[in-house]
Amino acid sequence: NRETAIALTRISYDAATFVDASAAFTNDDQAVLDLFNERLFRDEFKVLLDEWLALDPLNDPNAPKTPFELDGVDDVYMAESIVWDEIASEKFSAGKDANQNNDNWILATVMFASVLFFAGISTKFKSSRIRALSIGLATFALVGSTVLVVSLPRLIQV
Repeated sequence: NRETAIALTRISYDAATFVDASAAFTNDDQAVLDLFNERLFRDEFKVLLDEWLALDPLNDPNAPKTPFELDGVDDVYMAESIVWDEIASEKFSAGKDANQNNDNWILATVMFASVLFFAGISTKFKSSRIRALSIGLATFALVGSTVLVVSLPRLIQV
């Protein structure tokens, strides 16, 4: 979804700026580091970076190697995406249900049309057995259609 694409773009941007800032740190270029801190790092990434630096990753071998390995980083980036993904799943499920309801109503309409067809065509037969069969089919279709319509959900307007 759109929010996932935005989150991935932010991750890519933050990773690129982190790599560039790491190069500036390695080259001991304080002016470039200041530029990154003041203008290039996003505020959300600064929080992660400060949290990571507080773990003293240069001296502590157990500290995460990058700020992207901190617990909860995915939540920071993907939280909104996850919410929208859940909403999209709910809407998709509701759409599938509505589509099935629509199909069922169309089936009921076709079944009622078959009632009219069999009842109407029964008058054209000379044989009373065939007329009875046609009326029987019409009756069966009428009962089936009625049961189907009674079981279908209806739009309730307030």
